[in-house]
Amino acid sequence: MYKQIINSKDYHFHYDITSNPKGRVLVIADIHGCIKSLNALLEKIELTKDDTLFLLGDMINKGPCSLEVLDRIVELIYDGYNILPLKGNHESFIIEDLDENNQIIFIPGNEPLTEGQGKYTLNEYSLFFRQLPYYYKIENTIMVHAGLNFEADNPLTDYESMMWIREFEPDNIPDFRIIHGHNSSILKRIKSSVENDEMIINLDNGCYKTHKIFMGNLLCLNLTTMTLFEQPNIES
Repeated sequence: MYKQIINSKDYHFHYDITSNPKGRVLVIADIHGCIKSLNALLEKIELTKDDTLFLLGDMINKGPCSLEVLDRIVELIYDGYNILPLKGNHESFIIEDLDENNQIIFIPGNEPLTEGQGKYTLNEYSLFFRQLPYYYKIENTIMVHAGLNFEADNPLTDYESMMWIREFEPDNIPDFRIIHGHNSSILKRIKSSVENDEMIINLDNGCYKTHKIFMGNLLCLNLTTMTLFEQPNIES
């Protein structure tokens, strides 16, 4: 689906996805420019074109290789893989800079991306960021970057909270599952939420936070089997 829209100028707030019964439903959160770790994780999960892979935002910044991560994602989309990325707060920074200065800047680095620097054109990168939705809904599961604001009249229209809400632990557990990232959690807590089949699962183990104990892994959840794949940071 995303392959069809990447060259259009139709922008959407969310997408309802029909599950592909032939393949797995996979989820990765907060790659943060860690290209070596991402490639190792993709190899570990043995991604196929029958699978559907959700990327929960913050694909860029903080880690060393934002452009390489972006190129890898766009490459997979163009090659026909079912890659469904969404907007995190760091993607929102890119969109703001595009709107204000018509440029793309990654952190660290802080230098505008120039034509020919990556594998694709600046227009293709711009379309990629601008078309990112705030959330996906697949069956009884919502994929979102940070979480939902259940104090809002309609949590599914509070887009700011979807990118920014912290300490997402609602008092009333929803009757649908929420998979998110944004706020790094220790590995033991993440494993527990998966093993206990909890309705809210945070997949962000702070891949770039190699200096912090119990963090520094890029994770992938196989939502079909509730299996968690772990890939330690290998950027250095």
